[in-house]
Amino acid sequence: EPCLKDSEPMGSPTSTNESSLPQTSTPVKGCPPKYKTPEKVVKLSFPEYVLHTDSELEQVRKQFFELAKKGCESDFQMSKDLRCRLIRNTMTTQRERQTIVQGLRSFAASTCIRFTPLNRQSDFVDIQSRSGCFSFVGRRGRGQVVSLSRRGCVFRQIIQHELLHALGFDHEQTRSDRDQHVRILLQNVMPGTENNFRRIATRNLGTPYDYNSVMHYDRFAFSRNRQPTIIPIPDSNVAIGRATQMSPTDILRVNRLYGCKKESDGLSVSEILERANTNLVRSDNEPILTELDIAIDNEAERNADPCTSRRCKWLKNSDGKVYVPYYITNHFSSREKAIITRGLESFSSLSCIRFRPSMSNDLDWLQIESQNGCWSYVGRRGGKQVVSLARSGCIYHHTIQHELLHALGFNHEQTRSDRDNHIRVLLQNVVSGMEHNFNKIATLNQGTPYDYNSVMQYYRTAFSKNGQPTMIPIPDPNVSFGNAREMSHNDISRLNTLYQCCECPQDHFINRVYMLHSL
Repeated sequence: EPCLKDSEPMGSPTSTNESSLPQTSTPVKGCPPKYKTPEKVVKLSFPEYVLHTDSELEQVRKQFFELAKKGCESDFQMSKDLRCRLIRNTMTTQRERQTIVQGLRSFAASTCIRFTPLNRQSDFVDIQSRSGCFSFVGRRGRGQVVSLSRRGCVFRQIIQHELLHALGFDHEQTRSDRDQHVRILLQNVMPGTENNFRRIATRNLGTPYDYNSVMHYDRFAFSRNRQPTIIPIPDSNVAIGRATQMSPTDILRVNRLYGCKKESDGLSVSEILERANTNLVRSDNEPILTELDIAIDNEAERNADPCTSRRCKWLKNSDGKVYVPYYITNHFSSREKAIITRGLESFSSLSCIRFRPSMSNDLDWLQIESQNGCWSYVGRRGGKQVVSLARSGCIYHHTIQHELLHALGFNHEQTRSDRDNHIRVLLQNVVSGMEHNFNKIATLNQGTPYDYNSVMQYYRTAFSKNGQPTMIPIPDPNVSFGNAREMSHNDISRLNTLYQCCECPQDHFINRVYMLHSL
């Protein structure tokens, strides 16, 4: 785990036996040099994006495996000031370059890691398109390859996954405490790939095992017979390996490993909503709020699900896209508008939803304003439909996605019709007068399972009057939930099902990292 030892490119077959490697940090002859001063500024570069032949890749692999057999280790991490450069190259499309840059920049939003242009530094990450997706673990010194093959690796979650390797992190299912959380079924694993399930003496940085980590493999990773190779315990039905980006726990580990001072960026959506919407003084022209952030026009709507009681979907165009007009008022600064626009645009890469600026002839549109708190109506209402994103506390990517999902027709996860099979609501711990926030609704669940990692799921102590949980997952009370920083795989799947999107551009690649690693 973080910088305890180097490792082969993840998923690559190797005969190296973990037990044969030394368990100390003693330098081994023939290994890459170590730096004596952890404070040394290490620079990462992003050189030109080029294709290499399989023979060149094989030479790199052979060289690395020889080092691994000697027990090469690394007991240091990269610095926080990470350098990179991007050189124009005809081998990459503008879309690929943009996706990679977005992956690099995503670390700046929630950690103290900064990928910046190279300037004659000796140590750097060399991002290339080789066979498959792979990375070394931790800082190696000099140029170290991160491979993002153009044939299947240029997706944000995969880019984040490989960069987390380069920053010093291994796969979640190799954690030292993994046997308390997952069961490995080696009888279902393809021969020669068992090393991908070895356990490592990891430092876990005081964080819990995370089924939602972008570093966690899928239930069927390396399966030879389409049977599971990893089963969560004690609840075998918990979703694993479905992350579409770094989880809050992934972010927390990066911040702790690198001594980042801020850990406050990991607030869940419901924590942000509770802070922003509690004790508000509402004006007469503002709607009634139920479930903290769902707007209704009268009390009669409080226990209804508008999307089962009336037609509430936005209309599909003849080209198969669903165009939702929006207007952002002048309440916001240019930076705030950029964050809101990014939230709106995030739907286009995952679904057939296209938020577009409103025009004078639009009959129905979303008007994004800064009113009191964060809130939205559920589904299309007709005419001008306000989505409130108060400047004082609501301008966050996951909060914007949360409110837009309401506007598209979705309710909170804990109000699902089948929620009692997955969580236990403890009304005795709920603030008096707030019990209605835990009412069940006759929801349409679009054939998807209950999702603890949904961006629509509230956190464990939502509306608590005494600091005790108001919701407990069952049968495993220790499962993390309500911590999403972005739409989950199931959120996206429901959206595409409800609106009958013909294709899900990223769906084919979600949780396929393990297959690409092994190419």
